[in-house]
This record gives sequence, C-alpha cells and structure tokens, in this order.
Amino acid sequence: MALVYCFLSIIFMSTSLYRYLYLVHAVRMPPGNELASPTEFLATEQRLLRLSPYLGSSREFEPHILLPTSLADGITACLWSTDDGDTSFQALVSWASKWTGPISLVMVTATRPHSIPHQQLLRRLQTLRDHPSLSGLSLHLFHAVNNQHSPSAYLNLARLFANSRTVMLFPANLSNVLPENLYNALSRVPHPARKPLLITSTATSAFSIPDLTPVILPRNYPLWCTERAFLASRTSDWDDCVWQLWLEEYGLGQVNITLAIQPEKFAGGGVEPANLVR
Repeated sequence: MALVYCFLSIIFMSTSLYRYLYLVHAVRMPPGNELASPTEFLATEQRLLRLSPYLGSSREFEPHILLPTSLADGITACLWSTDDGDTSFQALVSWASKWTGPISLVMVTATRPHSIPHQQLLRRLQTLRDHPSLSGLSLHLFHAVNNQHSPSAYLNLARLFANSRTVMLFPANLSNVLPENLYNALSRVPHPARKPLLITSTATSAFSIPDLTPVILPRNYPLWCTERAFLASRTSDWDDCVWQLWLEEYGLGQVNITLAIQPEKFAGGGVEPANLVR
C-alpha cells in the first residue's frame, strides 16, 4: 500500500511540475518586466490549466465573478470561503473592513453551474459591488459538485488569479478578524517580496509555528501548496504547505505581528463547519 501511495505521489508531483513549467514558459516576458509574474500575460484559459484533475473541469470554476474597481500593486490577500448565504457575506465584509488592500477570494459553492440556485447566487454576489470595504475584491466561484474539497487547491487558485506581484496566503476561516492596520504594517515589507515570510510574533522554528499562520510570498514563487482531496482540512493542508516552504528556503523569514487565529472553530470538520449542501 505504501509503495502504491509513493508511486501515485510521484505521478502527481511530476504532473504539477509540468504544469508549473508550462505556466512559466507559455509566454514570452516583455522587455523591462523581469520582476513581473509570467501569469500576468496568460489568458484565463491558460491559467485554468492549473486546476487539479480531481477538482473537476474548468466549467466548475468561474474566475473574476467580481473585479476590483481599480487595480493596485500592493499585497493581495488570497483566501477562500464556502457559500453560506448571508453568513459568509457578513464574514467577508467584516474581514475586508480590516484589510485595505486587494483581495482574491475563491468562494466554494455546492450549486451546479447554470442551475437556478447558481443564478440566484450570482445575483446575491453582485450586491457586494456596492460595499465600500470590498472595492478591491476579486471573487472567483468554484462549484464543488463532486463532493471533493482541497483547501490548498483553493488557496492556489486565489493566488493564481491575484492581481499583484506579492500575495498574502490567509488559510484561516473568515471568522478570524484581522487586527487593525494590518495592511499598513505589512506595507513595510520589501515589495515585491523576494522570499516567503511568516506573519507571526511567536514562531522560532519549523516545529513551533502557530496553526494557520499566514505567509507573504511572491505570486510567481516556484512552490505551490500540495493539493489533495482526501483527509483534507484547513489546518493539516496548511501545515504541509508551510513545511514545504520551510524546506525550500531552509527556514522562513518572519514579520512580527500578532494574529488571533482560532483554528478550534473549525478543527473538527473535514474542510470547515460550513454546510455545502444547497
């Protein structure tokens, strides 16, 4: 059984590496844009090749349902949430009120594409355009109709469709409200970021990193979180991703800011305590 798992892991890693190399070399970088991400010059169809096979076809992912009113090359917060109706909308508004920079959000829904509930959801999402704290929001919709979920895949998609060269991967639930002026504090980080940075005041080693600690990194950083559709949870998937980053860099930098992340709010569920059945 272990040999079979190792064999499948090798196949998956090889496929992921091929897809990443395709993204890097599929376009020719214009002169003078050496610091820009190759994904900036890719069409949406090319970006959708990043979808994992077990997450379904590109028909189940709708990028840019909402676009920001203006583009800013700051730090884009990359996060994901489930569609829980007004509850998820209120959590998003509350979270965004503490983050003044751009946001790339993947919203996961159980509605089927082109169904009546899907159309109703799209109409509800359009109402978010008028909220002042969401002027920098890019919202992407993922239809989880195959009952398989991958928190890492959702974060990867949010990062892939971000509009700035530097991103903050925020793996926690939107119920974890940010501290005041976090974005202004992070603006002191060299931009664009050159390597991943942990946002925490307590981490001292790879074995003492608090659960669901956000990370700042370049959008075109060569390592992406490993995506899986079994035994998936926000906490375990993110632990694996941070460990990958730590090994890649032989240690990570750190931004000393305290965040009140509360993983116990959703530690018991496979993905999070959200009702995906609609």
